[in-house]
Amino acid sequence: MAIALGDASAPFTFDGKDSVVSALSGADLVEVGPFYDQLSLADLRDVRPDAVDRVEWDPVVEIHLVSTVQRDRVSHVLRTGSPFLSTTDRRVTGGLPGTGA
Repeated sequence: MAIALGDASAPFTFDGKDSVVSALSGADLVEVGPFYDQLSLADLRDVRPDAVDRVEWDPVVEIHLVSTVQRDRVSHVLRTGSPFLSTTDRRVTGGLPGTGA
């Protein structure tokens, strides 16, 4: 349609031109992953084996061990339902009252 309009010198706006040109030239970006709207890596290997080498992976989130203070805070909230250590210690200090944090 766009080619026909261009050949007829009819003015038109081609929304998303860059993504269409990228898709037609094989340079489009797709999400590879396990979720519903993503392409699986196995399917990518079947359909476009040459594209597997160009997959850009997101960095893995760093996972750190929970400190003793953090574990105690969570345990206290789960046990009492409140982040406050006592009924008199309800001031807002930026951290959990009574922990020095």
